[in-house]
Amino acid sequence: MLSSLAGRARGYAGWREKRKRLQARMAEIINLRTARKAKARTDAATTAAQSRALHGRTLAQKRSDRAEAERQARMLDGARIDE
Repeated sequence: MLSSLAGRARGYAGWREKRKRLQARMAEIINLRTARKAKARTDAATTAAQSRALHGRTLAQKRSDRAEAERQARMLDGARIDE
C-alpha cells in the first residue's frame, strides 16, 4: 500500500515538472484585437507628439520663424547672379 502511494506521489510530481517544461516551450498567447488597439494607440501618440512639436508654438515663435525664412529668402535673392 505504501509503495503504491509513493508511486502516485512521484507520478504527480513528474507530471507537474513535465507541464512546466511544456509551458516553457510554448509561445505566449495574445489577443490580436488588444495588440492591434495597443499599436494604434502608440501610433496615435507619436503622431500627436509630432503635431504638438509642429503646431504647439507660441505666436512669437511663429513670427520669429517666419521672419527668419523671409530673411533667408532675401539673402538668396540678393546672391542670385543675373545674366
